[in-house]
Order: sequence, then structure tokens, then C-alpha cells
Amino acid sequence: MAYKFQFGQAILSGNLDQEGDVLIKDQSGNTKIALDDNGAISGSGAFHAVGPASFGAALATTGSISSGAGVSAGGAISTATSIDGSGDLTMGTITMTGFSVDADGDTIVKTLATPDDGTIGSATNADLLTLAAAAVTVKANSDFTVAKAGGLNLADGAVTSTAAELNLVDGSSAACSLSVGTYRSCRQRFC
Repeated sequence: MAYKFQFGQAILSGNLDQEGDVLIKDQSGNTKIALDDNGAISGSGAFHAVGPASFGAALATTGSISSGAGVSAGGAISTATSIDGSGDLTMGTITMTGFSVDADGDTIVKTLATPDDGTIGSATNADLLTLAAAAVTVKANSDFTVAKAGGLNLADGAVTSTAAELNLVDGSSAACSLSVGTYRSCRQRFC
């Protein structure tokens, strides 16, 4: 077997077969990247890939992965403790314990909470409801509809009056006397 030895830059052509580990050192002689003979790459510095990088197996790291051009994976990104970014997250669906968003935006959450005086609304009326510490306020000039008859409940039971019946109460007087003449006029107002 021929041995070759060279200091400085070397330009190689053709195939290069290496037995044993490959160590890449900085100018001070500190190992920055190690490629062992089982194919594992480790290092103490940043890993930079120019252009797309593809990994046939899992990419494991104890540090962070940062990319100026994006991270692309054909399989799952698993065992991540946090994923931080400043751009968009584009996914088909998002699923985690207590929270899911499907492909067309339907969202299920275990708990939805706002800060005191936080708001909930629609695309055209973002502050339709205001949630205070112990009160819900419907925005002025907005409607609140209970679609089910008997669907409005107070602490002592369901309100069973219809809107027409409640409107009759609205048209009555607060003090009807019980004399025969006025009783008849009050009765006509309520019947």
C-alpha cells in the first residue's frame, strides 16, 4: 500500500477511500468536526450546508439547528423540545395534546382563555365579545341570538317565555290598580 503525506492544501481527484475516522481541526489544532468510520458526524462548531442537505436517516442533535434557507424534511422532526422561528409555519394539520387545527382551519382547543377584557370576534367584527373577569359584554350595535326555544337559562331554570310574551311584559305598566275599571284595562294589556 502506498502512503502519501502532505501539509497544506491538497486537491484530490477520483475516489478517496478512508479507513478510520476523519478529523477536521481548526488552526489551533482543536477538533471541530469528526466523521467516524460508522458514518456519524459530530462537532463542536456550527454545521453549515451550502445548498440543500439531505439525510437518509435521523438527524440527531443535542444543540440547535439553524438555517438561513429553511429546513426541509421528508419524514418527521421528532423529539424536538422547541421549534423557534421568525417566519411562517406552513403545515397540513397541527396536532398536539389539547389543541388541533385541521387542513381547512377547524380548531379544537381544550381551554380558550383571554386576558381580562380580552376580545373574541369574527373577521369583520374582531371585538364582538369582551370577556372581563366575571362578565361577558356584547358589542354595541350587535345582536345576541339564542336559536333554541328555552335555550336561555338563568340560575333557577330555563326561560320559557317567547319573545312575543316578553315584549308584552315590556308594554305593561308597573303599577296597575285592582279597581274594577282599571283592572279590566290592565287585564286587556296582559291577555
